[in-house]
Amino acid sequence: MFCSGRRAPHGTSAGAVALALALAVAPGATQAHSPISGADGFLTGLLHPLSTPDQVLALLALGVLLGLRFSARAVLPWLGFVAGVPVGMGMGQVGPLPPGIDTALLLMAAGTASLAALWPTGTTALALAMAGAIGLAIGLASTPGPGPLQATLVMLAGSMLGANLCLLYATGGIGWLRETITHPALAIGLRVLAAWIAAISVLMAALTMTGR
Repeated sequence: MFCSGRRAPHGTSAGAVALALALAVAPGATQAHSPISGADGFLTGLLHPLSTPDQVLALLALGVLLGLRFSARAVLPWLGFVAGVPVGMGMGQVGPLPPGIDTALLLMAAGTASLAALWPTGTTALALAMAGAIGLAIGLASTPGPGPLQATLVMLAGSMLGANLCLLYATGGIGWLRETITHPALAIGLRVLAAWIAAISVLMAALTMTGR
């Protein structure tokens, strides 16, 4: 299994379309115990974004932010995330992993969720920077330890797909809700949810830094 911050062994609406795409891709990607070589490593990588609270909170925070910006204003930040993940994975392969990735992800989650709660329509550049940073950190945290090249690439491919599917589910689901339920109370509720994610992330970061 992986651990953050250290190596380990190996009409239809736009929101509805995004959610349907995620649902269509996920079942085929999560087939366990396949006779295909490397399938178990791929599944391990696929589920890795859900294996630690820091990654889950970061993906949730970013999903809420992009969902509140759905759909046109979410594209560029999402592309920043997509680009950041493989860059982080590459950095993890060529050098030692920096310490405190889990804490960094929690702080990024807090910052992103705070932006979603206080200024969801903020500048695209700021959303892009946060999405790229979270993608980079998740890529670093997803780096497997030394092993055969094929197994490493398979596991990294699973991790990359898993991270993008998680973000797609969150963003597409929230975007679909906003296009389906137009009552202002929904947007308020989503911003309250973002505030809770920020609070939980700050608390967990404090506990992590104090070693509790």
